[in-house]
Amino acid sequence: MLNKNFTWGGASAANQYEGGYNEGGKGLNAVDVLTNGSNSEPRKVTWKKPNGETGATPLVWGADEFKLPEGAIPQILDDYYYPSHQAFSTNPSTSCDHRHLRTPPLLWLL
Repeated sequence: MLNKNFTWGGASAANQYEGGYNEGGKGLNAVDVLTNGSNSEPRKVTWKKPNGETGATPLVWGADEFKLPEGAIPQILDDYYYPSHQAFSTNPSTSCDHRHLRTPPLLWLL
């Protein structure tokens, strides 16, 4: 049981749950071209060169330097999963039913 004086708190940035990367003329930002990662696979920044070549460069935290290949432009590519493209939703018509969590939506972000 929590102390009666306990206060819930939390914080998030818009890019953590807003989705809408391709709506309303927003344009791309760094998070929009950052793929999913895991404990064994680093997140990657996807790109495309003017000649049509595409690829993904690992984003390794603490590395001395991060560079895309010469001429490459950050780009969303079909064969990658981008977590930032999925918006947080409390809409009951979505396929995910969050009612079993018994917590207010804000707490799901913690």
